[in-house]
Amino acid sequence: MSGLALNNVTKEFGTFIMVNNVELTVPHGTFVCMLGPSGCGKTTLLRMIAGLDLPTGGAIKLDGEDITHVPTHKRNLGMVFQSLALFPHLTVGENIAYPLRIRGAPKEDQKKRVDELLSMIHLSGYADRPVSETVRWPAPAL
Repeated sequence: MSGLALNNVTKEFGTFIMVNNVELTVPHGTFVCMLGPSGCGKTTLLRMIAGLDLPTGGAIKLDGEDITHVPTHKRNLGMVFQSLALFPHLTVGENIAYPLRIRGAPKEDQKKRVDELLSMIHLSGYADRPVSETVRWPAPAL
């Protein structure tokens, strides 16, 4: 299977079961949201997918390969926390391009991807804006 697969993923903290036998398949190109009250295990599950925490049971597979014990820096996955952490000294575009820059992507590729992503969220033209300048909400109708 191409994509992400969680097979009976469990996370226990002592005798407390935080995540219990989760089965999830996410094909490439799929957008998934996890909703639920505080403390229900959303962040714990994401941390296990990203490799920041190890499950106490089950397997995490990416494109059919078991990555359960693959170190975080070798997974090519990431997560965005609810409280965003932006670099205040960088522009909007530089913040977006940062992961590509640290991986050594050519500047032309970085700019192309930043432009694509900003266009996707209807913020074209904001790449050179300092992150300290916020967009006034509500945003104009599209």
